[in-house]
Amino acid sequence: EEAPADPLLDGVRKLYLERLDDPPSVAELAARLGISTRQFLRRFRARFGASPTGYAARVRFEHARELLLAPGLRLGEAAERLGFAGLPEFSRWFKKMDGRSPDAFRRSPDVM
Repeated sequence: EEAPADPLLDGVRKLYLERLDDPPSVAELAARLGISTRQFLRRFRARFGASPTGYAARVRFEHARELLLAPGLRLGEAAERLGFAGLPEFSRWFKKMDGRSPDAFRRSPDVM
């Protein structure tokens, strides 16, 4: 659950979505925002309730679910948009995250 907005961190989700395959480092994000890494980590955890690594994984997974529900989008295209080298790598990752294959999720997205 995310806390109230922190104007300094408003663009962080967008940055993660732009670089799903290679999320920006804590040092890079802190430097972009003009604050120390320690201050960034403290504010980030307070705002998002997760570490930057955990949050990046969550953003990627949420985006994966959205892509899998997009009509007409092939699984390989979804894998490519998410920055995976190929469908097998994406399928293994998605199954680890969701407990189901991407195809099984597509068939029953509301079942968990």
